[in-house]
Amino acid sequence: MVDGKEDDINKLPTYTFDRSQAFATLPEARIPIDKVTRRIFTKAGVLSEWLAWISPKLRGRIQSKIVKRQKAQPHLFHFSQKTFELLKTELKEHVPESCNITISHILLALVTETLVQAHAAVASRKSKNFLKYIKPRAKKDTLPMGIIFQTREQLKLASTEYIGNVLMPKIVLKPLCEMESSTTIESLAKGIIGFSKTVSAISAPLVASYMDMIGSRPSSFTRPAMNFSFHKTAMTFVYDVMPDMYVADFGYGRPVWVSPIEPFRANAVLLLTGSNPNDGVDIFLSTFSEAMDEILKNESWMSIVSKIY
Repeated sequence: MVDGKEDDINKLPTYTFDRSQAFATLPEARIPIDKVTRRIFTKAGVLSEWLAWISPKLRGRIQSKIVKRQKAQPHLFHFSQKTFELLKTELKEHVPESCNITISHILLALVTETLVQAHAAVASRKSKNFLKYIKPRAKKDTLPMGIIFQTREQLKLASTEYIGNVLMPKIVLKPLCEMESSTTIESLAKGIIGFSKTVSAISAPLVASYMDMIGSRPSSFTRPAMNFSFHKTAMTFVYDVMPDMYVADFGYGRPVWVSPIEPFRANAVLLLTGSNPNDGVDIFLSTFSEAMDEILKNESWMSIVSKIY
């Protein structure tokens, strides 16, 4: 350990996983959960029920096997503060003033379009039926998305020592036909406007309704995972930038670089604090290898981000 670090460690607060702190701050008011999210969490299935009631160790082994079989290919990209400011200026001409343009807003819209375009390119290349290739995609074809929100602020836990899980997923279905064309400022603006409604709906009463739903159905937490596991293009996006992991120096000083471990499930996106917390964010993106090849060839994507690895 670096000299002098022991005193710093002793000054750290005592963190807790006591979940009663999260329940203690729930408001009395409730807001109905949207139909899509409720259906995914409440629709029972034999496999998801079994997965919920087996031991955590066995469940973890099974989930690891599923992820390993996907053979997902991850990459870490950087989205700079300069690029964010430039895009924000351009986007202001295409979105209402009431729409707050944040880094997370832009990347949610951008990554979704980029992933859809990649999967569409792979599918069209594999298609053996030329007529099927030129047939317009039906409007009903959708991309299932699990947008995961950090709800510490809504539950007034931001200033507490509680570090348990207060993540809330919201399931949305996005029409694929709206995102398969090349990315433009106009398409990004449209995506941001649509997603902003989802983001602004995350409130304390909605979080309370979600926790009630989970509490009344203890096995429901496995149902979205099973639904997404059997869907080739279903994606998860952690909306909030993860806390500065570089602060946790473990007594050896600030790390030079921090990254998630492999493997990771396909079509998953994490926003991370970069090595320079004042210069944008890092994007950890994992998808199937063929789709990742298309992403790395996507000129729109690669002109906006830089690849770290």
